[in-house]
Amino acid sequence: MIYFSFCLLPVAFCLSSISSLYSTDLVLEAIAQVATALLPTLARKEDQTLNKGETRGLTFESVKFNRPIVVSADEPLKIQIATLITDFGKFKAVIRCANTGFSIDHFEAIISHSSVGVPDCRPFIPPVPLKEGKNNPQINPDTELYGHLLFHKAKFQRIKGYSHLTATECIAEINIEQKTAWFSRYLPQSLILGDAGARDAVIHALQACVPHATILPTGIERLTVYSVNLSENQFVSAKERLHQGDTFIYDFEVLDDDGNLLEVWQGLELKVIKHRNPQDP
Repeated sequence: MIYFSFCLLPVAFCLSSISSLYSTDLVLEAIAQVATALLPTLARKEDQTLNKGETRGLTFESVKFNRPIVVSADEPLKIQIATLITDFGKFKAVIRCANTGFSIDHFEAIISHSSVGVPDCRPFIPPVPLKEGKNNPQINPDTELYGHLLFHKAKFQRIKGYSHLTATECIAEINIEQKTAWFSRYLPQSLILGDAGARDAVIHALQACVPHATILPTGIERLTVYSVNLSENQFVSAKERLHQGDTFIYDFEVLDDDGNLLEVWQGLELKVIKHRNPQDP
């Protein structure tokens, strides 16, 4: 068992005036940074960011978001990532924090280096031009989603619009901001998995399919990151696999402006944490 300790500042979206939540995308980034230290096949001499167009990347399996990590707006919080080698080329990582005495696994995942190149697969939604979808809903995310259906603020407000949107499918355009600072100015700013705000947006873009409730992720069957997008935009093409009670499961792909596959998410599970009043705007 190997332990890594980090000190967190409140860098995620604001839940109240005094607290923040350590977000899903930064959890994956923290685990990815540990993976580069432990897996020889991921080691790089300089910049460890997955290269644009790279055909082998990181795979996360059996990801579970068991319990949120709340960071005070006034004080940093120490987290601990514990890792255990399982099979050859794979290890299990869990994240614990000082708030719970490092005794509870808040997040867990199995990580490996993907040995398979980018698959020749079609998007989960039948091919349509990414910017000219099947129904082109006229939605202004800044005025109609953020602050209403979506509670995300500042650097997490990345949805530019939807070219396709139904109760079970969507194609959303996401803004990429390469120069966003996620850490103290005295620390390196490069992220192995790329723009964390954009990755969070590919998840909360699904919220528009479920406007009657607030949903948050609780797990991922499998996520493979093949390449990091270095352009200004990317797209998420998503389709609901299952809806049972307060549980939703989605499969989706993340593509660049040219339609090249960047990531494949299989079995993202989301749970309803709050039902909205139908009379609310």
